[in-house]
Amino acid sequence: MKRERLLRIIGDIDDEFIDEALIVRNKSYKKLFIGIAACFAVILLISAVVSFDGELPMLTVKELNDSSGFEGYWFYDIDEFKSANPWSEDVRIKKLPVFRNTYYGYTKDWTVKNPDTEKMEELLFETAKKLDMDTSLITEALTENENGECLAVAEDESYRIEVNSWLILNVTFKKNVLPGSFSVKKGSTYDDLYNSADCLKILFKDFSDMKKPCIDISKGDYDINKNRVWTISFYDGSGDDCKKIMNYNFERVYFYTDEEGRISSASRRYIQGDIIGIYPVIDEKEAIELLCNGNYLTSVTDEKPNKERIGKIELIYRNEMTDEVFMPYYKFYVLLETHNNEDLSCYGAYYVPAVDGKYIRNMPLTDGIIN
Repeated sequence: MKRERLLRIIGDIDDEFIDEALIVRNKSYKKLFIGIAACFAVILLISAVVSFDGELPMLTVKELNDSSGFEGYWFYDIDEFKSANPWSEDVRIKKLPVFRNTYYGYTKDWTVKNPDTEKMEELLFETAKKLDMDTSLITEALTENENGECLAVAEDESYRIEVNSWLILNVTFKKNVLPGSFSVKKGSTYDDLYNSADCLKILFKDFSDMKKPCIDISKGDYDINKNRVWTISFYDGSGDDCKKIMNYNFERVYFYTDEEGRISSASRRYIQGDIIGIYPVIDEKEAIELLCNGNYLTSVTDEKPNKERIGKIELIYRNEMTDEVFMPYYKFYVLLETHNNEDLSCYGAYYVPAVDGKYIRNMPLTDGIIN
């Protein structure tokens, strides 16, 4: 029987809903998370009325975007790789939701037609309140940038907030938000960065809606100058394994540093999508078989992977704006024989669809080429 539901994934996924392939919520917004130095955290906003017919639609795997270039990571040893991804090989997930990217059609000319200015302003004002800005001074929030894109903007002596038509929210910090004893400069160690993030989490815990904020100081690969490159973010680590995976992939806030080593800005993206269905997923052993069989997407054009060269495995969602469908993949970091930099080894990224292959219309086959 067909049923229409207002679907909201974050905060509502549990084993019972997964088994029923339904996740129900009646609210279109969840209170905006603000934390970390008067900054906000990430809440995924995927709300849509969707019809379920009891049958899962076939999915199409999209080729990698050529403009993204080669995806490789350089390490002296793969054990240097860092991630707070809640998935591990000990986590057993049977089903995960797949979403259709509402904004995908706009990526052809990168212009959002008829942007939701009401939602943009709502996010702006709510963020401003969380930052203790005087919202009475915000008289004309809507404006345009130099490219004619609609923006919602608020600014005072401490912050500048922008919400663009893609519902990407950016906060620029005009003042230093970390005590001077904490370091986020280039060359900072993992422990330095983690301690700085932990300090921020404690100092501004009252701004957070996260039940269990988790620090993710991730990657730590080396650039061409052999400096380590880190990504600083937070996600909510509460709930069961499925909730944690959703939070990690969709509910995140990212922090950025300037050349002087201070936290300069934070950003989050309100991902808009309609749920297609909740699909059975394969385990990592099946994914390894598919990888070795050539059923993967990759930007590595000159090497085929094998089991012995797998360095790390992650379960992630590909959810870039250019992805038509947000679906889970196993991401393999595979040691390459080429692309190495002296004593640094290169690990190429290979993506194997995590959704059961019987629901995939065009399973990738070798070198990222689609059947």
